[in-house]
Amino acid sequence: MFVSDFNKLWLGETISSLGSSITQFALPLAAAQTLNATPTQMGWLSALAWLPMLFLGLFVGAWVDQRRRRPILIWSDSLRAIFLMLIPAAAWLGWLTMPLLFAVTLIQGLLNVFFLVAYPAYLPSLVAREHIAASNAKLQLSESASQVVGPSLAGLLTQIITAPFAIALDAVSYAISALCFSLIHTPELLPIERIANPDQSQSALLKVKNDIIDGLHFLLRHKLLRIMLVFGILANVSGGITYAILVLFVTRELGLNAVQFGIVMSAAGPGSIIGALISVRLVKRFGVAPTMLVGIIMSSLSSFVFPLLNGSALIVMGVMMSAEFIFGVGSTLWGVNVMSMRQMVTPSELLGRVTASMRTLIIGALPIGAIVGGWLGEWVGLRAALGVGAGIAVVMCVVALSNREMRRVASHAFVG
Repeated sequence: MFVSDFNKLWLGETISSLGSSITQFALPLAAAQTLNATPTQMGWLSALAWLPMLFLGLFVGAWVDQRRRRPILIWSDSLRAIFLMLIPAAAWLGWLTMPLLFAVTLIQGLLNVFFLVAYPAYLPSLVAREHIAASNAKLQLSESASQVVGPSLAGLLTQIITAPFAIALDAVSYAISALCFSLIHTPELLPIERIANPDQSQSALLKVKNDIIDGLHFLLRHKLLRIMLVFGILANVSGGITYAILVLFVTRELGLNAVQFGIVMSAAGPGSIIGALISVRLVKRFGVAPTMLVGIIMSSLSSFVFPLLNGSALIVMGVMMSAEFIFGVGSTLWGVNVMSMRQMVTPSELLGRVTASMRTLIIGALPIGAIVGGWLGEWVGLRAALGVGAGIAVVMCVVALSNREMRRVASHAFVG
């Protein structure tokens, strides 16, 4: 039963990841090419996808820990499918505008908060504790495979049917994912039933407040979680600046078309697959925390090449593909192990809150970086803005490698 239900989860998430990788590529192209967006608009478009996590993530984490997670996954996927379909519908009717893209992106970001918090908290209900790391590796492998196919497919579809209509495939993938979740039959214990003698006299608002404090308290007191939190925040500020304006830089200043850009961005996929395949071996040899540290450094430093790009399309594509491959390896080493470690060291009744706390603070850095990146791109130029993003990543990595306390914490993976 557990294997069968995990496979339903795996299938649904694989299909959804493929659709999402298309939208992540096609949505900024729709803004840049179809609507001729400015750098500032591109920054806000990227930021709106993550702002809900910044402002609501902690509250959603506390809310999720009081409810069964599977229904949350089903209705969040269903609503994401409905709202995302508004983009191709508006394009077909000739009503597509930047305000509509902003609105749909914000709604998608809100629904993503519920899904991203509930999803990791639901996995331990389907697999035994000792199989969590392997299960996360399988899920990450599927996501990595979608990164290989998604951008190239999105680039091709964008050239043939334009970006807004390519996004329709993601809406369909969310609907299929919701169906797969609905077919899971493994009983899920209501999280609050695991807590002995809950204080029924607390008001709902006070309980949410206390739940948020509990999640933050555990996160900030755990040495490895805390240090990885710092790395994640700095890396995402850098990444937010870079990826908010990269599509404008590549298409307008370097002259790549949608197909070429799609091929370039697909290079992260093979890197992610390699990262997923070697992750377990690296953990066994070096430990969880050192592997995560290597991952975050690799993924951050890969952005250093972007402001230096120049030359023919072939040269630009080769350099960018190498950087994206390194990013794929590093981000997977980081992602698989930080999630597995968080799931293993966090008590079940706190898992939703701790997940929300960490995701809120790390992902919340993305919109900040995106807004800054859009503003910098508008006022100092796209190449200079990319240089700022790369500079933040380089400084963060130098500090991480030279700080004794960070190295000491990284050598003790599960010391609380």
